[in-house]
Amino acid sequence: MSALPSRLLRPAPAAPLAGAIAEAIRATNHLRRGSSEPAVAGAWKEWFHFCVLAPEVAVLVNLSVFEDPRPAARGAEVGRALVLVHAGGWHGGAETFAAEALRLRAGALSFALGPHTVDFRDGRFRVMGVLARADVSFELDLTPLAFPTATRNAAFAHGSPVHWLAVPRLAATGTVTVGRRSHTFDGVPAYHDHNWGRFRWGGDFAWEWGVGLPDDPGSPWSLVFDRLTDRSRGRVLTQGLYLWRGAEPARILRERAVRFELSRQHLRARPFRIPAALAVLAEGEAADVPATLSLAGLAGDDRVEAEFAIESLAQVLVPNDADDLRLTTINETVARMHLRGRVDGEALDVPGRAFVELVRG
Repeated sequence: MSALPSRLLRPAPAAPLAGAIAEAIRATNHLRRGSSEPAVAGAWKEWFHFCVLAPEVAVLVNLSVFEDPRPAARGAEVGRALVLVHAGGWHGGAETFAAEALRLRAGALSFALGPHTVDFRDGRFRVMGVLARADVSFELDLTPLAFPTATRNAAFAHGSPVHWLAVPRLAATGTVTVGRRSHTFDGVPAYHDHNWGRFRWGGDFAWEWGVGLPDDPGSPWSLVFDRLTDRSRGRVLTQGLYLWRGAEPARILRERAVRFELSRQHLRARPFRIPAALAVLAEGEAADVPATLSLAGLAGDDRVEAEFAIESLAQVLVPNDADDLRLTTINETVARMHLRGRVDGEALDVPGRAFVELVRG
């Protein structure tokens, strides 16, 4: 899930831009590990999320650490690596790691879950890993091009406050290998967010989130949207549309300034599901995913419109924390984006690609 960027995090403007961005990330984007959060509702969850949108391949890497919610586990830490690669079709998988395979330290921005590592140094993220059973490996260098933004203490699904931090635009260079085929890219658009807090999978919530990045790496525009609802999706808890020009937000539109529309026509393609061990519990092959999603935001003379045509779907199946044998489905999709409108008198006409995520309990 994306950040709800209500606060720009940046140091004094005297440093050169790249150095100032790196300094802001080092100061804010470190592991929390639940040390200061009261355990009032739900197990601790924390994850680092990276998305790369290259012309021929889309990559999603999600590295998380969480407390095992089962009473017998007594809050033992567990790591999970989720990797999805879309290159013609979907590839990837999920692997879980016990506490002894985790190398974590609160306050650090370098950590490892088994063979998967994140390290921030010299002003960029180095993200590496391998899913042996899925025959997928990756080496990514991601250079932030925008200041991080954050929302803290957001109300979420009857749990403790949940916090988000996002870097909406990075330049990604690296290689992703699926089987014997490698995909190499240089300077393509990418996205990162970091989420932490306490909640229960299977709680009274659902969400839609997406990031849209331009086909042209030289374009300054980046878009993030989100909508958090109750589980039935009859009541909107919060929603927003966030547009960046270069390193800083150009427009942040919230609540009634934003209109969402999900098409009544649903995606009919058979979803790729992980982990394979849980796929047998999923009900049928239908997916509660619209074929298109559109949103619009208005503020004074500014107008932002974006349409997302969903192309392909992968489903991540997560057991509910209540241990009720039910699943929460995280629908990860790749989509075509078209961003239009006018901001500060400048016309927008930006084609691009997107990741769109829909969580359904």
